[in-house]
Formats: sequence, C-alpha cells, structure tokens
Amino acid sequence: MSSKRVLFVAEGKTDIKIIIGLYQKVLGLLDEEITTFRYKTNIYVLYDDIIENPDATFLSLLWEKDKSQFPDDIIKPDDTFSSVYLIFDFEPQDPLFSLMKCQFLINYFADETRNGKLYYNYPMLESIYDFTSLNFRYFENRLIPSAKCNSDTYKAYVHTTSKLSKNGHIPTKLGNQIIYAVILLHMRKHDCLAKRTYNPRWPQPSSQEQILKAQKKCMKNDEVSIINTSVLLIPDYSIDALNALKLITYLTR
Repeated sequence: MSSKRVLFVAEGKTDIKIIIGLYQKVLGLLDEEITTFRYKTNIYVLYDDIIENPDATFLSLLWEKDKSQFPDDIIKPDDTFSSVYLIFDFEPQDPLFSLMKCQFLINYFADETRNGKLYYNYPMLESIYDFTSLNFRYFENRLIPSAKCNSDTYKAYVHTTSKLSKNGHIPTKLGNQIIYAVILLHMRKHDCLAKRTYNPRWPQPSSQEQILKAQKKCMKNDEVSIINTSVLLIPDYSIDALNALKLITYLTR
C-alpha cells in the first residue's frame, strides 16, 4: 500500500474525471494512493454544512455524508490522508452564492494538510478550455459576463468557441503538448491576476486569496475573469513533474 494517501473532493463526476485525470497523467509517477469523493452539490451547500456543524472536522462531515465513498480499510478519515484538495466551481449565478462565503471558504480551506486546500474554477470547470488561442495576450483579459455564467449557457459557449473545439465538442483526451500549454496559460493568468511577476519555475504556490481579490473587482462590473485554478494544483504539488512533461513534449514533437 502507498505510504501517501491523497483525497480529492469535487462536486461531480466530470470534475473528478478531468482534473484527476490530468493530475495522474502529469504526477502519475509519484508514490501516492488517490481517493476521490463526490460531494454531489455545490460548494455553497458545503458552506452551510460547515456552519451548521461547527464542532465537526471537514473529513468527519464527509464521513457522515457518505462512508461508502471511502476505501474499506479506513476507520478514521482524519488520520488517513496526508493531503486533501477541493475542486469546486465559483458559480456566481447560484442563489446561495455570496462573496462573503467565498472568502470564508478560501480561509477555511487554505492548507491541504489540515482542512484541505480549495481550488476554485472561475466561473466553473469548463474554464480549463475557455481560450481561443494559446497565445497569452488573447487570454490575459478574457472575461465572461456574470449573466452568462449559467451552467448550460457557459458550457455550450465554451464547447463552440474553444480552440480545442471540434464540431461543437472538446476531445476527452488531450495530448501532452496541449496539457502543458494549458497549464502554462493558467499559471500566467494567475500571476497576472495576483499581480506577481510570472516565473515558469513557479517559486511560490498559487494564491486563492489574491485571485478572489481580483475577481471581486471584476464583479463590480458584473464580470468574471476566466481562470481554472484547479490545474494550478499540478505546479503547486510538483513543478519538477510539470517540467518533466515539458521535456516529454519537446522530445515527442
């Protein structure tokens, strides 16, 4: 059995399939065992669950919600995982949404070795594909009106406008070159929004606090700046693994 166990918590199957798929592809050589947990509802319901159970730990909340999603050998989830990551959508159109809740959640989920580390996707998971060019100058100021963040509307928009779109659909499997380019695109967008100098060697981990601060400014104009922060989990976890992907990409051209 692996000595290192990692838990991913996400809203649904698609989040887990796409992000965990990328994670395993780029970081697959690391010695770890991955467990996934589908919360089956958005993060603002999760917020309510946390507030209503102030004495419970996050992992105990998951355990009580659905023990069947954990491996059979787990007795106490709080003592099991070395790291916990949450991947959820920003979803400003949701009736339960508020920036106050977002701030609370980012503060609460700020450390993967404690409650967990939250990676927000703005406005939702499909932002990973929301680019018309891999040239950063076309992505730097990419925004979406808050009114168009409805799940079905935004997904349809991305599937028709993305550079990766083919006949209105995006391929489920991406090659190493595209994966590396997409991660780099969002790394640069992060540094732009966080107002720090871009460094492909990624000397500092991503800052959800700074990204939310930038989004608050955008929302004053009823807009959301497009960024998928869940892919930033990869350079946060291991910039060396990302550089290895770059080398593979170079050697297989």
